[in-house]
Amino acid sequence: METSFPRCFGSSLILISIIYISKHLNLNMQTVLKGWVENVREIGNIRFFVVRNSSGLTQVTAKKGDVPEEVFKIISEIGKEDCVDVRGRLVESKIAKTGKELIPDSIKILSKAEKPLPLDLQVGAEKDTRFNYRFIDLRDKKIQKIFILKNRVIELFREFFKNNGFIE
Repeated sequence: METSFPRCFGSSLILISIIYISKHLNLNMQTVLKGWVENVREIGNIRFFVVRNSSGLTQVTAKKGDVPEEVFKIISEIGKEDCVDVRGRLVESKIAKTGKELIPDSIKILSKAEKPLPLDLQVGAEKDTRFNYRFIDLRDKKIQKIFILKNRVIELFREFFKNNGFIE
């Protein structure tokens, strides 16, 4: 089955997970963020979008005049579930849920999402549709937690049997 949702990160997967691990992260440091766009908003001369990856959610904020004009224009082309590569400076924010936001210096759309999406992650869909588009369904945190739990149970079984002299 051909898909419009290719794996967009390529071989170098540089994530922003250090934000969530290190409390001593230097602000204004150059940061690379890759992931899927959760939502896009515009309020006056400010454009926001939230990027989701395995580390969680990160808000990207662009104020007209503070970012290059081409970056501001690209944000208007970004849609929900598009795969993006954002490079910029990490700053503190009282508005962003994580307390930090990314001010973009460059944005690259790696892959545009199919419109309309075959299933909505927030609403859900029929079981057959979810199975046909499993790669989208797996972006749902609830579904991810099920797979993480299943993986942990299998690890514990494997560890128990190995410790008791069984072979696989």
